Amino acid sequence: MRQKLILVSVIALVSLGACFSWVWGRSSPTVPGRRIETPWEHVPQAMVHTDHGRLIEGPLADGPSVTRRCLECHPAAAGQVMATAHWTWAGRTVKLPGRNESIHVGKKNLINNFCIAVGPNMARCTSCHAGYG
Repeated sequence: MRQKLILVSVIALVSLGACFSWVWGRSSPTVPGRRIETPWEHVPQAMVHTDHGRLIEGPLADGPSVTRRCLECHPAAAGQVMATAHWTWAGRTVKLPGRNESIHVGKKNLINNFCIAVGPNMARCTSCHAGYG
């Protein structure tokens, strides 16, 4: 009798697991009369990459030398990079609950598990890493 109960319990648990997997594992949830967006719809299409190995003689001495060489052909690139969220450490402007004004949120004003205390080491971090200084 005990073996029968264990067998029925195992079958019930496997069936329940299969049901949960089917419900949560569906690729695109649907709501009648409403289309559900996927995150991939908001990812910009990547530009075709140009192999610069044929265009630039090297080796170049260091990172700043590479940047100077890039700016010879792409003079607007520095301003474009410095306007990105990666450089400014500020993402989109959002309205947060409990605040009257909208704010930019990003690494500069949120906790980041990798760069929790950049302040004392800002000069060193930004000697290689983009942004905020």
